[in-house]
Amino acid sequence: MFRLLSIPLGLLILLTGAMVWSGGLTERRADLRWINAGDPKTLDPGQMSWGQDIRLANALWEGLYRFDSSTSQPQPGVADRVEISDDGRVYTFHLRSDARWSNGDAVTAGDFVFAWKRVLDQPASYTSLLFYIDGAQTYSNAITHPELSNAADFSTVGIEAVSNTILRVRLRHPVPFFLDLCAFPTFFPLHEQSIQSDLIRRDAKTNRITLRPGFTKPPLVSNGPFVMDDWRYKQRIRLKRNEQYWDHDAVGLEVIDVISAENGFAAFQMYETGAVDWIADVNPEIAAKLIATDRDDFKIFTGFGTYYYEFLCEPTLPDGRANPFADVRVRRAFAMAFDKATVTSNIVITGETATQNYIPRGVFEGYESPAGIGLDVPAAQKLLAEAGYPGGRGFPQVTLLYNSNAGHERIGEYIRRQWADNLGVEVALEGVEVKVFGALKEQKKFHICRSSWIGDYPDPSTFTDKYRSFSENNDAAWKNDEYDRLCEAAGRESDAAARMKLYQQAES
Repeated sequence: MFRLLSIPLGLLILLTGAMVWSGGLTERRADLRWINAGDPKTLDPGQMSWGQDIRLANALWEGLYRFDSSTSQPQPGVADRVEISDDGRVYTFHLRSDARWSNGDAVTAGDFVFAWKRVLDQPASYTSLLFYIDGAQTYSNAITHPELSNAADFSTVGIEAVSNTILRVRLRHPVPFFLDLCAFPTFFPLHEQSIQSDLIRRDAKTNRITLRPGFTKPPLVSNGPFVMDDWRYKQRIRLKRNEQYWDHDAVGLEVIDVISAENGFAAFQMYETGAVDWIADVNPEIAAKLIATDRDDFKIFTGFGTYYYEFLCEPTLPDGRANPFADVRVRRAFAMAFDKATVTSNIVITGETATQNYIPRGVFEGYESPAGIGLDVPAAQKLLAEAGYPGGRGFPQVTLLYNSNAGHERIGEYIRRQWADNLGVEVALEGVEVKVFGALKEQKKFHICRSSWIGDYPDPSTFTDKYRSFSENNDAAWKNDEYDRLCEAAGRESDAAARMKLYQQAES
């Protein structure tokens, strides 16, 4: 059995693709025991957005396509072939005859229609990915805002089960990365017969629904390489090889334990004593020491994401006070008033690089990142004074929210001191459990919050789509009509170079 410590800064698609090697669990010791980067927030593929959830989803489910664990390229999954129209807008997927649910039922085109419609009916973080499908956004808007739209009519959406084994999808415009999307959890099928009504209530103000999570617990009916054998909350999730999976002979493990360990030092001790075989995310204090030891079981991977802070951009703070961050001058002042290089050289020292850009540099061929906002304390002070807070005087009490983690706390402490020294503004810190953190972000109940974004498919839109006005992932509630226009134009642009220039303008 291999053993591995890692800082998982690698491509999310590489990590999720690697789950093809994972296996299920029986009462004997698992073939692989590992600690995920946090307990799952949800195992509902239509609702998930966090990396630890997506890793497990790729063990339990399979979409029309899946990511190759070596190349990260999409390859046929439930679909054994696809026909694409000459104009690039119509995809006709032919499902393999041996695709089965874990209870033995055939996976059908209707299972995809059911799952995708459910994502549109019950908006979540990644619902907007389905908006590339013709009619999907209009339908979803009619569901979530019936007072503003015509009656919802799913027959106008470009999703059709032609037969049990043929699924036809009609896009609004050509989407060069659509097969990558078909390997993402939002596009996974669901076994309709095993899911009772998920609708508990709809909030009269927000139109958000509260879901019944029961179907994600054992015995969960899934179609991936593994099935969930047991889930002991805050202890472990047991997976075992799915004998109904069409490619089960290629699954090399029989049993997996996903162990819960919120304390990074306790997790490392479990690894050192042989209780677990892999830690997906090593405590930063331990990582700093391991770098000096030259251990061959400690690996650092190149990242496909950016760590940053978000400011709430709504006119008022959650408690009703006027929001200073609604003023772009204040946001720019805060962004210019701390030294990012100190963070990467003295606080997180596992190879991260300071950046002035949201989209990682050098990731997308042909994409040139625009100039960003660097350290400039005098300019920051001038902007804050222009906004009505000279020397920080009169600035309201605000809080930086983060999910409890030693690394996040140390970064927050440093930046808080920088803002106090350079702007004269005192910012409080608040660390909360990850599920609470996620809920507060989604509900926009924060002032400043720790954030990060890891790309989900190989296109700049995997970053830019997050801040489109209709995106459920737009936690900051930032809206800009020109930005929306540029992103829409880029999506429709067929010339690759012109497309990249539009995304560059959008990021700028």
